[in-house]
Amino acid sequence: MWLPTLVLLAGLAFWAVSVVDFARTPVGQERVFSRPVWIVLLVLGSVVASVVWWAVGRPQRG
Repeated sequence: MWLPTLVLLAGLAFWAVSVVDFARTPVGQERVFSRPVWIVLLVLGSVVASVVWWAVGRPQRG
């Protein structure tokens, strides 16, 4: 019973970190989609949208 709970909490934490990272990204530096589209995706798409954000949406840093 604890494994599904752990997976759910890990997904929720990953989603929360993604939303914070998106919020801290300067306006106009998002890739692939515009800022309003990313907001809708992250709110409605949760973990799947978070993976997409980290894979293709985040600006290159470093």
